[in-house]
Amino acid sequence: MPAPLAPLSHPGEAPVLPALPGAPDPTALEFLITDAARRAHTFLTAEVGAGTGARANPFPFPGDDSPWHDAVRLAASHPGLTGRRTFSRQFAELARSVGHTPADLSRAAAAWRQGGEEGLATLESPWDPPAGPFDRARGALVAADLPRMTIHRNQLTNAEGTIQLRYGTDGRWYPYRSEPGGDDWWPEGEADVDPVGALAGVAEA
Repeated sequence: MPAPLAPLSHPGEAPVLPALPGAPDPTALEFLITDAARRAHTFLTAEVGAGTGARANPFPFPGDDSPWHDAVRLAASHPGLTGRRTFSRQFAELARSVGHTPADLSRAAAAWRQGGEEGLATLESPWDPPAGPFDRARGALVAADLPRMTIHRNQLTNAEGTIQLRYGTDGRWYPYRSEPGGDDWWPEGEADVDPVGALAGVAEA
């Protein structure tokens, strides 16, 4: 058999599909085709880079293949679909298809962009970590002259209720922001193993 062809330098584009009576929405199909091509390209280029040795799993996809996780990944990887207060028709339909509101999906997509599956878990699943990381984090924040934070489970929140750090099971700190008094937390900024680094980017924004 001939050697396989080298992967293309970038994923292909979806064809322009006609709108036909009774057929699925062509825009939605083009969106799914684009996503499938991107995932296949990632797999092929990762396999080539790994050589012929033992295969590591190259898929940047969720371990939980539930419709909700798949919808979150789709929304997170296509910024044109996402928003915080205004949503495209396709984004709203994607949210409804998995039984969530567009705002729920938008928040989850922001968490996915922040940290992938671990970022989504940090948004959705509060937990009780060992005391050590919190003690060290609070000390580091005070030493850096950053706001003193109160503790609730895996969360550190400033006194004004506008900035929060959430400690993930992966050992990273995930920054969040809310309007004063709103208690409406959205992922914002980059996760970091250093709480000072995670908080500084949000505090300066």
